[in-house]
Amino acid sequence: MFTVVPLLLMLACFGTDFEGPVDSWWCYLQAFSYLAYRMLDEMDGKQARKTGNSSPLGLLFDHGCDSFTTALLTIMIMKLFQIGNSWFVLLPLLASTMSFYFSTLEEYYIGGLFLGVGNGVTDGSVILIFMFLYTGYRGNDVYKEFINVPTGLNSTTSIQLNYLLGLGLVVSQTVSVALK
Repeated sequence: MFTVVPLLLMLACFGTDFEGPVDSWWCYLQAFSYLAYRMLDEMDGKQARKTGNSSPLGLLFDHGCDSFTTALLTIMIMKLFQIGNSWFVLLPLLASTMSFYFSTLEEYYIGGLFLGVGNGVTDGSVILIFMFLYTGYRGNDVYKEFINVPTGLNSTTSIQLNYLLGLGLVVSQTVSVALK
């Protein structure tokens, strides 16, 4: 509910493509929704273990909902970044869902979910909430700005911030899977 409703609002109010402005009210709504989702997701598992109601089926259902949420959240972020309607949208989507998939496989076969420093579940959630709040304050046109990236001793290349952030998401998820 905390992910599907903001996604449907985003698609209904701002279009189904991955370009165009997103209003500030949606960014603030998504920041609140994601915070509520994270808190409730953490509390339900803890409560189930505390009362002795946890089960493998409950764990499977919880991880299934989390993987669905990961994909929907990535779609919302790509719309917010104004990535554009190209194949590049698939890379962050595949990177985030594959990272979640491999972490779940690791938990199944090893018997525990061991997350490193800077993982998407805890630290990444704080970053995402602040990103939504910052975007609500500045507007999502900030991601269309060009920044200069040094490419050699005396040369720089201009790249749009949205592509750099999308590429950063792909690289960070790939590295997190590779280091496990």
